[in-house]
Amino acid sequence: MSNEVKMNNGLGEKIKAFIANKGLKQTFVAFNSNISNSHLSNVLKDRVLITEDVLRDINYTLGTEFSLEN
Repeated sequence: MSNEVKMNNGLGEKIKAFIANKGLKQTFVAFNSNISNSHLSNVLKDRVLITEDVLRDINYTLGTEFSLEN
């Protein structure tokens, strides 16, 4: 088990799981969230910090309430 601290506390992985469970395509989410496919991929893999604006747009697209606080 890794002791590495995950960027965004693993939020990207939670969003990725939600997208997969709903059977959505990442390209659909990226397009409707007005972000590039590559940036969404980096967000979902927790490679970049998720900004409030990007998270707001993803939440709007998915109808979710993911938070940077958790």
